[in-house]
Amino acid sequence: MINEDDTRDHPRYEFFREHFYSKPTAYPVDYTAACFLRWFGAYVIGERVNEPVLLADYDVINYGFSPRPPEPGKMEVLCDTPPESIYMGAVLGVPQHFLDIAELFASWKCDELDFAHNSNVYHQDDLSMLARMFHPPPGDTARPKPEWMVKTNGVCALYDYAGYRTSPLVHYGFAMHSKGYWPKYKYIEAIRPF
Repeated sequence: MINEDDTRDHPRYEFFREHFYSKPTAYPVDYTAACFLRWFGAYVIGERVNEPVLLADYDVINYGFSPRPPEPGKMEVLCDTPPESIYMGAVLGVPQHFLDIAELFASWKCDELDFAHNSNVYHQDDLSMLARMFHPPPGDTARPKPEWMVKTNGVCALYDYAGYRTSPLVHYGFAMHSKGYWPKYKYIEAIRPF
């Protein structure tokens, strides 16, 4: 588990903290900043042990995913289809790729495509930026996806799409709340036993 204390002694910590806490958000700023800082944290932890890192949300359950290095030269956003869109849950990569993405997120300048019409504010988080990189709106060329960042399907299903029943990793995300399964931890094992 990564927390901010794991990164405070790194010389680049203040740079990332300043940038990520200043991003516009529709959510509580501590939550959004933590979403960004986890990428830097994955870099710091991976660099200390000189190993690849599997960065996973707290609500991703492992049903049989065996740790492995990422595909050579790649950072893999582990997903499944459906949905076709990118989503967060688990990311596998080498430390340098986590640092490169953290730097890309920090340098991202807010523009009109970051306006969240449903909340009537500008909003940036790691998922919204990944969505723009993997699925750019027409005319959006400001943030091309790095060639080494890929979506790997068949590994981490999003509940409650069909794949959650058999996938080695399952992300019990927002659908849990919308279905009334809250707090999540009380329902996950009943939905799919460990």
